Amino acid sequence: MKSKRVLREALRFWPSRMAISDGKLVAGDGGLFPQLSGLLELAQAHAKAWSEAHQLMVWGGLCALHKDAVTSVKAGQGGITKSDLDMRYLRQKYQQSLFASGSHYPRQMLRAYRHELESRSGSRQSLKPAQIGKLSLVARLQH
Repeated sequence: MKSKRVLREALRFWPSRMAISDGKLVAGDGGLFPQLSGLLELAQAHAKAWSEAHQLMVWGGLCALHKDAVTSVKAGQGGITKSDLDMRYLRQKYQQSLFASGSHYPRQMLRAYRHELESRSGSRQSLKPAQIGKLSLVARLQH
């Protein structure tokens, strides 16, 4: 399944506008957002009924939403919108998590995404994990 389709479908699991007024900034450009965490649980429940790719895309969505939430709280805003998401960042988090060392995702899913990336670049060369990017589980949880 193409990642664009998975992205489109996974974004439907999130509301258009999300309140973050309960958010608190923490050291190191982080933040705690209980309402956003609650929405994550709902999005994960929906994604679980679809596929592992959808579940991973929900994670990427959370990363992008969290990044936007931190920026918005710093600017004194009490909400974020799905339409303002940094889609490049979302895709980057999806890709980093998919190809992270110790990844548990099925080889078929990895191969399909790698093939999709190769098709986009017009190259038939095999992409190495170092080219795709790595991120440890600890680093993923911090972002």
